[in-house]
Amino acid sequence: MINKKKFRKQIVIGTAQLTTNYGIANLKKKNKKKTIFEFLNHCISKGFNTFDTAQGYINEKVLGEFIKKKKFKKKIKIISKISSLKLIGKNEKLKFIDNSIKKSIKDLNYDIDTILFHDQRDIEFVIKNFKKIKQILFNNNINRIGFSIYDLKFYKIIKTNFKKEKIIIQLPCNIFNDAFAKLNYPKNFEIHARSIFLQGFLINKKIKKNIKRKYYLIHKEYFSYIEKHSIDPYRLCLEILKYKKFSKVVIGFDNINQINFLFNKKFANTSLHNHILNLKKNFLGSSFEDPRKWL
Repeated sequence: MINKKKFRKQIVIGTAQLTTNYGIANLKKKNKKKTIFEFLNHCISKGFNTFDTAQGYINEKVLGEFIKKKKFKKKIKIISKISSLKLIGKNEKLKFIDNSIKKSIKDLNYDIDTILFHDQRDIEFVIKNFKKIKQILFNNNINRIGFSIYDLKFYKIIKTNFKKEKIIIQLPCNIFNDAFAKLNYPKNFEIHARSIFLQGFLINKKIKKNIKRKYYLIHKEYFSYIEKHSIDPYRLCLEILKYKKFSKVVIGFDNINQINFLFNKKFANTSLHNHILNLKKNFLGSSFEDPRKWL
């Protein structure tokens, strides 16, 4: 059974959905500043102290306004990300990284604990310029560096090139996409799981209708199955945490009610192993586990 007390300590609050309609099940319009402040304040009050953001989420300024208003003194930790370097000139990439970090720190009104590279295709550049990038992070008072990845091949590149350096890796992991959960990670890697609810696909009966019909039908059949067998979708998704490979789990709640709903639920201590096998067999179609390919 999932230990909720331990799970609570693992959680990193994802913030992409606060200012955008990010997620396959986020049907609401953008939140107003007051609503965002109330949400963040609730997170703090419940003991969540690590927040995941990025310039691409267009929310670092509003997070910074909240932080400035609350006047935190090293109470929270911020994980931010460097946007893709793909369109940046070869000789401008390092400058772009430095300027991006400085802008994030300015917008956030707070030091950044960890910087991740948002585009896994930038890993080769980071490897070739690692000493210079580490110096940029040091100059900006940033403690840790890492990558946000989707594919196993990029994990293998990281593992081959970082034997001793402390590296944070954020990666997708859920009941349908558990390849990363089955790996044995080196001690110098800290693993942060994301997408355990698959952008809300696995826990919300209502989702956006602009996805490919194939996935819309899979979603409908998936919910038909779990309802037929009286399976709680949250309980089902939390099964992935039994692998115990993850230091942190990034979850993007849409509102206060979702947080309270999850942690007030009482789950039956029953095995869902066979149901997960059945679901994989029946619904794991091509690219189903990768939301980037659903539209």
